[in-house]
Amino acid sequence: MYFSICTFRKFKEKRISQNPPALENKITDNYMEDLCANIKVGDRCEVDLGAKRGVVKYVGRAESLAPGFWVGIQYDEPMGKHDGIVKGIRYFNCPPLHGAMVRPDKVKVGDYPERDPFEEDEI
Repeated sequence: MYFSICTFRKFKEKRISQNPPALENKITDNYMEDLCANIKVGDRCEVDLGAKRGVVKYVGRAESLAPGFWVGIQYDEPMGKHDGIVKGIRYFNCPPLHGAMVRPDKVKVGDYPERDPFEEDEI
């Protein structure tokens, strides 16, 4: 047993020396800042994940989340995770389960009107 632990430890040390941990690849505080240049509070938007539509309510850093820039969305329908409070910090106000914080690369701003829930797609 001792032999296998020592062998594994040496193997692990060798792998780490060949592929050092990605400390230099950490996300910076300015991560995706350039993508936020065209996203403004009040813009209508569509979020890539599931083509959910809503309104931009927040653009900036979110200290309770990972470093970098985030976009707070108020979805038109209750498809979100919160009401604008993330990990105890309020970033914006919206009805319960209508809010989401997503990375700017997932947000497309433009003319995305609210969908009519009674409209049926007829084929």
